Amino acid sequence: MTQLKPKDITETDVYIRLLEPSYISYQNERIEYPITKPVLLIMYLAYQQNWLSRDVLATFVRPDTDTATARQTLRQHLARARKFKWVSESLEVEKSRIRWQVASDVQDFRNAIGKADWANAVACYSGPLLAGLASQESPTFDAWLIAERASLHNAWRKAARKHAEDLSNGGHQEDAALLYKKLWQDDPLAEDSLQAYIRASYLAGQRDEALEAFDSFATMLKDELELTPLEDTQQLIATIRRAEQLNPEVTQTQKVDIPLSVLRPTVLVGRDVEQQAIVDSKTPVTLVYGEAGTGKSRLLNSIFPDALYLKCLEGLEHVPYYPIVAYIRKNLANIDSWPALASFKTDLARLIPELGSDDLLEGEELDNETAKSRLLEALAIVLSSQADKLIIDDLQWADAATFELLHFLANKNTETIVKLYGAYRDNEVGLKLETFLEGMRSGKMVTLVEVGGLEPSSLTSLMATIMQVPLEQAPVQFSQWLFDKSGGNPFFALETLKTLLETRSLSITDGIWQSDLDSLSQNYDELALPPVVLQMVERRIKTLSDETRRVLSVACVMQTGFNATVLSKISALSEWATSEALAEAESKDIIDIDGFKHDLTRQALYSSLPESQRRFIHKSIADVLSSSLTSVLSPKANSKDYTLKDPLIIAEHYLQAKDYEQAAKLL
Repeated sequence: MTQLKPKDITETDVYIRLLEPSYISYQNERIEYPITKPVLLIMYLAYQQNWLSRDVLATFVRPDTDTATARQTLRQHLARARKFKWVSESLEVEKSRIRWQVASDVQDFRNAIGKADWANAVACYSGPLLAGLASQESPTFDAWLIAERASLHNAWRKAARKHAEDLSNGGHQEDAALLYKKLWQDDPLAEDSLQAYIRASYLAGQRDEALEAFDSFATMLKDELELTPLEDTQQLIATIRRAEQLNPEVTQTQKVDIPLSVLRPTVLVGRDVEQQAIVDSKTPVTLVYGEAGTGKSRLLNSIFPDALYLKCLEGLEHVPYYPIVAYIRKNLANIDSWPALASFKTDLARLIPELGSDDLLEGEELDNETAKSRLLEALAIVLSSQADKLIIDDLQWADAATFELLHFLANKNTETIVKLYGAYRDNEVGLKLETFLEGMRSGKMVTLVEVGGLEPSSLTSLMATIMQVPLEQAPVQFSQWLFDKSGGNPFFALETLKTLLETRSLSITDGIWQSDLDSLSQNYDELALPPVVLQMVERRIKTLSDETRRVLSVACVMQTGFNATVLSKISALSEWATSEALAEAESKDIIDIDGFKHDLTRQALYSSLPESQRRFIHKSIADVLSSSLTSVLSPKANSKDYTLKDPLIIAEHYLQAKDYEQAAKLL
């Protein structure tokens, strides 16, 4: 090992091992660091990962003194720590806060748990946090270290148990037995771990090992606690002694049951304004719009549960009257109960041959205009005879003939006995829908109601409803994470919950909701994103032009504050072409004036980029922004430009690009 000397290292990547054995990896060399108070301070920063206020850190390093002395001690520790180049290049120090965001085994462990990658989580956990570190005679530090060691260790036990279950279910009984044995040895009184070890050993053909483990456990219980093993354990060992076959169902992990409150929340939250606008609408047609997943359809169905509900389907945009025809074919057995249709049955039979005989189809020939008029009248009778309200969902996929029918119904004015409601995705509006909307707007026959994402408070209320707890007991921090990731999109939020439950990253025991990251994460950023949401995002991205996807690849790395001027320089497109690309992305509801509408969209784009391309884009962004840094720091610079070209923001891009020399200059 190399003993670290300040300023004697010249190159790049830093990786810190906080778990046993603890050391610094720098320039692919293992370096043993001296255990001093300044080093312990940066170990604490490396563990936390996020910004920490100077006041909090000052109290942490000197809880036994006054504020001024504690702050002075903090400054001294920081000055000594920054003499190490592997610290100074990436330590971010501001007037009121400090952060050292460096790669570490603890962060790898958190990420693995967040992604429900139990095998990797087990591999990442190599031992206690800062193992072998003696008491620092600081109650604050010692209490923190004890608590965090326990949290990490408990998280490892849960991950190991889940990985062992997966191994057993996959038929890898020998590997499962080794892991169960490790869990049992870690806690010799954990009889559930012993049972699992005995079972896996027996199924792996290691009968003697299973019997030996039971005898050892039984002896320990008797000698130390004067107890005997549980009845379940004794029955299991009796089966093994008789060399009988174990019931395979015993080794299967039960399928996770997703609560109905997650699959379909019973209460609609945060939609009072939209609901009132729909109820108050006086026009013949009322349409709700928004992106996929905001709950447009559920909103309409909850207001009008008895309405006739029809749905357009993607890929059938050229099939005339598809949603109406599909409904009629589904209800052919009831057609004779629609007496008002009698005189128009011939007209309807030309569209749906199943309705009539060949003689009926060979009736009087009509000119095209008359035939169309009678067909529209026939379809209008069908719809109005079934309900006084009609909901047509996913109008972005409606065919031209269906729009013509809706226009026909809307123009019947006082004759209309069926009120029309519909929903569409405003980021997928095609020419047919746009033409229909223009006609409705020009005739003042439509009311449009936008259904956007939920507010953070509404999402917290939704979590309280799902968890069936009072609002004050809702998980505010977790709800904020859900909001940040989903942009308040209810579908995205619910799919995220379902994925976390299915992967066992989130569990419900006796009504108590728990995440394996509850005691490890400050903001739950390590939790994995649901595949169905990423697929929806990818679907939307694929519809964009090559230029727009190229510009968004840069924008997702920049995250916020981007504009056509900066993006054009990095994406190697003209400013005009870049502006058009941004306009297309905005029209598809992917970005707005503040940046990406949802972090899920940005994250999906970012994760799709190869690591080498990410680093290249980070470097390009930093170079472009730093080239105009002087001018933007002038007193006349506007706040938006300053935010974009803040030296700390640029330094962050250099850090992500692994250009520590340039980052250090700015920091």
